[in-house]
Amino acid sequence: MKTGMLVLTLFVPAVVVMSTPAYGQAKDTSAATVTGCLHQEKDGDFELYTSSGEVELSGGALKNHVGHEIKVTGKWVKENKEHEEAEHEAEERHLQVSKIAMVSTTCKVKK
Repeated sequence: MKTGMLVLTLFVPAVVVMSTPAYGQAKDTSAATVTGCLHQEKDGDFELYTSSGEVELSGGALKNHVGHEIKVTGKWVKENKEHEEAEHEAEERHLQVSKIAMVSTTCKVKK
């Protein structure tokens, strides 16, 4: 009986530790899907105008969808901009696009 209790005492905590993610590890929450109207700025940057604001996009075949309402999936990334620009655009969100789906060939840009 004592041997059985000893085995359970050692085995159960080992199973719990092995099935628990390591401290500090979290599920990847940087992935996102956003829908809006795609616009290309004069400097060549792509902006997606959504109901909750503007999102800067990069990657994918964005040029083919300028003026369209699209749904994009990707990961949020930090940009390496120069200090002055970074302060000015601190609130801007940037999405590295991995998938594009056209919702409509037309949209109304609200800036």
